[in-house]
Amino acid sequence: MTPFLELRLWWRRTTVLNRALSAGAAAVVIALVAWILVPTGNRLAATNVATAGPGASPGATGGGEASGSSDTTVAPVAAAAGAGNTAVAGASVKNGASPGAGSSAPGSGNLSGTTPSGSKCLPTPAKATGVTDKTIFVGFGYANLAGAIGNSAVGLGSPDDYKKMSQAVVDDINASGGVQCRKMIIKAYEGNPINQDQTQATCVQVGQDAPLAFADGGAFVYPLGQYSCVARQSIPIITQTQLVTSDVKRFYPYIASVLTDTATEMTTGILGAQQRGYFDPAKGFKKLGLLEEDCTPEVNTQLENALARAHVTSISKYKFACPAGGFASPAEMNQAVVQFERDGATHVIPLTGGGSFLSFSNAAESQHYRPKYLAVNYNGFLVTATTATKPNTDNFDGAMAITTAAYGMDTTPNYPVDAGTARCQKILVKAGFPPSEVFGAQGGGVCSVLWASAIAINHATSLTRQSIIPALFNAGPIQLAYAATDTTYSAPYKTYGGDTWRALQFVKDCTCWHIVSSPLPSYAP
Repeated sequence: MTPFLELRLWWRRTTVLNRALSAGAAAVVIALVAWILVPTGNRLAATNVATAGPGASPGATGGGEASGSSDTTVAPVAAAAGAGNTAVAGASVKNGASPGAGSSAPGSGNLSGTTPSGSKCLPTPAKATGVTDKTIFVGFGYANLAGAIGNSAVGLGSPDDYKKMSQAVVDDINASGGVQCRKMIIKAYEGNPINQDQTQATCVQVGQDAPLAFADGGAFVYPLGQYSCVARQSIPIITQTQLVTSDVKRFYPYIASVLTDTATEMTTGILGAQQRGYFDPAKGFKKLGLLEEDCTPEVNTQLENALARAHVTSISKYKFACPAGGFASPAEMNQAVVQFERDGATHVIPLTGGGSFLSFSNAAESQHYRPKYLAVNYNGFLVTATTATKPNTDNFDGAMAITTAAYGMDTTPNYPVDAGTARCQKILVKAGFPPSEVFGAQGGGVCSVLWASAIAINHATSLTRQSIIPALFNAGPIQLAYAATDTTYSAPYKTYGGDTWRALQFVKDCTCWHIVSSPLPSYAP
């Protein structure tokens, strides 16, 4: 889904020496910059979002009033649920241009965190956790990779940007009625995907601060499954990463995602490609080459089950052990190319990360082997294919991808911005950010997880932690922002999005994906 995946992929697959050198260099640079630029005193004291740390507190009265009490007045962009609000849609985002004229979005009463009309707000529980008569405290997570320099190196916004974006979204929610007749307040927590000790310490701090819920814009997104550290403390977490399918029931009712689960992603990837004619003999298909690493057995099984469901039986599978040192060796990837060529594989699916596949595509190009590729979003492949670990573009040009997310929206010429993404752009622009912040810096994810949290709280039957995630089942269709798409949560266990899929095509000239189909309903696993 995001640049977090690219970083996680590189960190997991590079050598120990590279990790040590990178971490040391970043630490030295950050220390020098901080010594030169940061004034003495508490720089965060002037912000409206607190930063988690040892002994930090969200404030008095179960979360305090400081965070979320900005003096900035934000005009409401959504009326009470069911009233229907205006959302900006139908404009191209090419070159980061602002969306144009607005249009009314169907079902848009569920866009904001406003109190449902005609409903009496819920009382404060006797033993309230993160709830007072005036406020509801929600944690918010973001990534801090050795400070602003580390974040910018992988295309993320700075920590201060994430605090400012999250506060802008919360201000908008509060200006539109708040949550359960109360003001939503947040406290920001930073996680570092390349420092698990720090991330674990942050997770412990979240438990001590006791929010009602947690909206994760990046602190616990990677490695996949890291969200469990919050869910294990019976704190409902809404994340912007794919859920490992077996975790959905394991951590219910304390986990949800604005994206999809891995089984839906794999099944939709294969059946969507089948619908597009990828496996059609009349279009040149003879045999599938399956390049499969053994790092996530559950996902491998899900993909293979989907292939069986599509009646794809002519397969040459090259399976290699999860590389202990990072990327698979070029020699091993060359062996895979030799096997696929020998077996007559006309089409290839890489179920591996971008680093290993880079070696495969280079070896394939050197041997003049250009199969038709199909990409599914495993290990952030749809992101890494367009960045530092991109495949050989001559070899990969024209490749197909099937995605349940909104990738390609910002790189497809004249492609319209959906209503949720446009609304998020409007909020962030008002806070001083460019419209493009929704895409590269993950501003869309900030909007989505905070909106979903507010919607869940407003549809809860009680203001208790175990009631928050199931409340999404009562919310109806929800509009979200890039890279998430509109979704409907449903009982008993559909606590994830990814309701629709699109076909993408890789374009060598821009090293980017272009959307080449209209959205269609995703396939059930």
